[in-house]
Amino acid sequence: KYRESDFDLRVLIQRTAELFLPGSKDIEFSVKTADKPLLVRGDQIQLQQVFLNLMINARDALRSVNDRERRLDIELHEADLQALPDCLTVPENREQANGWVLLTIRDNGCGMDEKTLKRIYEPFFTTKPVGKGTGMGMAMAYGTIQSHHGAIGVSSKVDVGTAIYLLLPQI
Repeated sequence: KYRESDFDLRVLIQRTAELFLPGSKDIEFSVKTADKPLLVRGDQIQLQQVFLNLMINARDALRSVNDRERRLDIELHEADLQALPDCLTVPENREQANGWVLLTIRDNGCGMDEKTLKRIYEPFFTTKPVGKGTGMGMAMAYGTIQSHHGAIGVSSKVDVGTAIYLLLPQI
């Protein structure tokens, strides 16, 4: 069931990071957020599931890298709609928002090729071995962000890493 409330996204990101950290001791992990509250409206549990899933995907991508320091960086700040990454499209409801929040989850893991990138939102598509992934994580992330009137975009390069961008309306 969808439980909508108004909340500071910075707090939810910090709580999600605390859930993620215990299984990620071999990763350099940073969280940078805006100094002021970033208020959004939505289902905190659904959004936390998305954020945690994206962090776990990044950790899995990092585990396949042995030739460099493994990094996962999270940034949360007000979005400048004129300076968004090319992979991110502003939703049509942009005039209804009181500004926008941009969450970036960036890793320097194995990255994805173009063929994989084109399929990541397909239900049941996974790059993980049998028994390790259902292929529902990115499809669920896409649906959840859409239902929160936001947008999701991904840029990736093989052997360089991946950045996932989530754009959500402020209240």
